Amino acid sequence: MTSKELQPERLDTLLEALAEFRYHLRSFLQFSEQVAQDHHLRPRQHQLLLQIAGAPEGSVTTINFLADRLGLRQNSLVELADRSEAEGLVRRVEDSADRRRTVLSVTEKGMQVLDALAASHARELDEFGPQLIRALERIKKVRAERRALLPGEHISAVWGAAAAAAEKGGSNAESGEKHVSGAKARFGSAPVMPGLKSRPISEATFSASSGGAPAMAGNKTRRPS
Repeated sequence: MTSKELQPERLDTLLEALAEFRYHLRSFLQFSEQVAQDHHLRPRQHQLLLQIAGAPEGSVTTINFLADRLGLRQNSLVELADRSEAEGLVRRVEDSADRRRTVLSVTEKGMQVLDALAASHARELDEFGPQLIRALERIKKVRAERRALLPGEHISAVWGAAAAAAEKGGSNAESGEKHVSGAKARFGSAPVMPGLKSRPISEATFSASSGGAPAMAGNKTRRPS
């Protein structure tokens, strides 16, 4: 039995598309980490050099800036900068505009390593790039299909909540109204029912005495015989 046979039936393949994208992305990241180690760099050192050398124009490569770009805490970035400076990969200089800040730059040794890594990554992206693009396009397509199905999902949510409330007994009308309101708040305004002439479901109403299913506005409620 396959994993799909063990899962509930799905209306789309969004999870499958996301999983495929994550697989290709992780494969590229694994390559990046390995090639950095082959050049005697820790992966974070490679990222540090890359973010310093490739900083957007006008940016000041301070500790705070680089910590944000790498997703690290400031003290972790300081340790990373200390290690890289000791290995001759980066240098610290005082910010001329604010002497309280330290600006990092890449040394000639660091640029030589970074250039070699950049060339390796560019070559690898010849393979990984199209795979990532196809995976992203698939996600985009699935999401578009999912949005097209939202009206039906809305109706299912309203009716499902209404039926569940009716089966629980008690004050069906009051309970049902709460469930319907919750579904409307989540899915937005009620859509037009397929097959009907522009007749929206304005509200789900109940027959408290009969415990019947919700009725569509404009149609007579049919009670079970």
